[in-house]
Order: sequence, then C-alpha cells, then structure tokens
Amino acid sequence: MMELSTPLKSRFSIQGRDFDLMVDTGSSLLWVAETGDTASCDMPNKLDANTVQPYIPQGDQFPPRINGQYASGTVHGSVYTGKIVDKDHQFGLVDICDFRNPEKVDGILGLSRQQWPAVSVKGETLNFDGFLKMFQAQFAHNVLVYTPLTANVFIGDWNPDIHKDDYTWARLVSDTTWSINGGWTSRDADRDPEPLLGPMLVDTGTSTNLATRARAKAFHESVNRDDPTAKPFTPCSPPGWEGYELYCAPCDSAVFDVAFRSVGSDARVSFIAHSLKLSADGLPVGQCVSALQGMPPQLEEAVKPNEFVLGRQFLDSGSIAFDVQGNRIGFFFEAEDGVIMGLTPNGLTSSFVEQTVLDAWKLTGRVMQ
Repeated sequence: MMELSTPLKSRFSIQGRDFDLMVDTGSSLLWVAETGDTASCDMPNKLDANTVQPYIPQGDQFPPRINGQYASGTVHGSVYTGKIVDKDHQFGLVDICDFRNPEKVDGILGLSRQQWPAVSVKGETLNFDGFLKMFQAQFAHNVLVYTPLTANVFIGDWNPDIHKDDYTWARLVSDTTWSINGGWTSRDADRDPEPLLGPMLVDTGTSTNLATRARAKAFHESVNRDDPTAKPFTPCSPPGWEGYELYCAPCDSAVFDVAFRSVGSDARVSFIAHSLKLSADGLPVGQCVSALQGMPPQLEEAVKPNEFVLGRQFLDSGSIAFDVQGNRIGFFFEAEDGVIMGLTPNGLTSSFVEQTVLDAWKLTGRVMQ
C-alpha cells in the first residue's frame, strides 16, 4: 500500500451538506468526501501503487467516457493521467471532451447538449457550440475534464513524474458537477510568453520575477491598447505585504472567476482569491478572508465589511475565501513545487462572474492604490 502523509483537511458546505476537502502533501492527492463518510475519507489509503497507470489516447482519439473506476486527473496535450480507485467505491464517471472535434461532444460540465442553458459571457449569449468554441480558444490543449460530484468523489490528481510544470484547478459549476482542468506554468523564461491567469502576488526576491513582470506588463498593455483611460502598469506592494508585488492580469474569459498561476519552482507564489461585485458606482463590495494559516496580523486587523482583503498561503497550508455575506467561496492551497490548486463553488451563470472578472485588474488596482 502507498504511504501517505497526514492530509490537510478543510470543511465546507454546499446546499446544507457538509464536505471535507483533503489534500495529501506528500503525493499531492486531492479529494472530497461528505462529512462522516469514513470509508471515503480513508480512500487515499485504499489506493494501491500498482494501480496508478497513465492513460494515453492514441492520436486524436479521446474516448468520450472513461470507466467509473477511473478518477479524474490532469489533462495536458493528448495525455490523460488517471488513477484507478478501489472497486468497492463508486466515484462517478469522468468525461474527457476533445474540443478539436466539438460536434462529437454530447455534453459538458454535467449537462447534455439538449440541457445546455443560454450562458452570458462578455454580454454575448452562447449556446452549446458557442461555449465549446470559447473553451477551444482559451486553452491550447483544448480539453476539459469533469467529474460528477457525489457523496464520495476523488476529484483531482497531479502526477509530478509526468506533469512537473502543471497546475490543477477545480470549481463547482453546478449543484452536482466539479470541472477540473490541467494547465501549464512558465517555468522556463525562454518559453513563449503566455498570458497570466488571474491577479496574483509574486515574491520580488525570486529569479523568475523579472520574467513575470515583463509578461504581466505586456498583457496589461495588450488588454488596454484601445482604452485611453487605462492606468499605466504600476505593480504595487499592498500594506503588510512588503517584498511582494501585486499583478492584476485578468483571465480573458468571464467563466473563470478565480484562476491560478505558478511562475516557477523558486517562486513563493501567493494568490488573490477574490469575491468582487460591482455596485452602482463601480466600486468593489466584496471581501476575501484567509481563514486558516499564514494571514499576517496586518491583514487580520484590516478585515472590515465591504473591503477587499488579500488571502495568503504557503506550502503545506491552505486558506478559505469568504464573500462579504460570510459564504465560503473556495478553498485554496499550494501543493508541492509551487503548484496552486483551488476549489470554488461559484455557478457558471452567476452575474458575479460576468460582471467582475473582466475588470478585476481595474478594481483590484483601485482598491490597493
């Protein structure tokens, strides 16, 4: 049997049901179980090292569905890395959607083509095919993995032997579905520059910081090329965060309200998990509170209603983000080697997502200055 270290745990609620989120810091396993379900909570100890097998599709042949014995994993390019879980436990099916062939996709995010609602993104109403095309434009690997959320769900895997440069994120996109996406980092400064996803804090003492600054500045300027009122790119150090700089590069799609980016193994990357909402005068009225470890006293004292507050996390620690009404909006942690992971129970059609993501950098900059 595999030797797993004592996992970190966090509890959250969805529609009156309590769940425990756990992560094993030694293997970077991430899973969710309904509180009190001792069998599922013990699941990592049920995994046999011999059952950990890579699933590699041949060419462009992505199977539309993988047997329920497989749990979800990281998708990158044409490689799916999965884990076969204990046969005595049902974890639901995992769908792999190849967006290069959208006509072959029968459903996504837990909804069939027929069930897909009209989703408003950037003021445009998207049908099923339009939504797929948006994903296709957003991600180079053109693949999304999702797993139905049941009472017992193993929702993530990061395999450091295969995907050393990947991060994984998962978010609740309906009452019953988590979407999980394998992404990329920019560990090599010589790599083609890629847009940074989401506001973040970067340690100014790291060797990758200059490359990060350059990418953030270029992205900021490209986004605001046609906006004569846009402020110049001026990263700042928030009070209580000396030695860190804030970079406000938004995710380009209104669907992803929280996104994370690791900038290298030597960078102590923190996150900004935000719950911003626009009021009539355009000012943010959300707040985010780091509720577990690592929050400096200055931030703890600064938490007041209707203020946007930064949460901070370090290796082997996690933070829970709350909106201004006190609802938990996510659990975020940093796994080994700078990999950022997170869970956020925000719905796809939420007006909060549509209204705030595209202007997150402006709002954040306004608050911090």
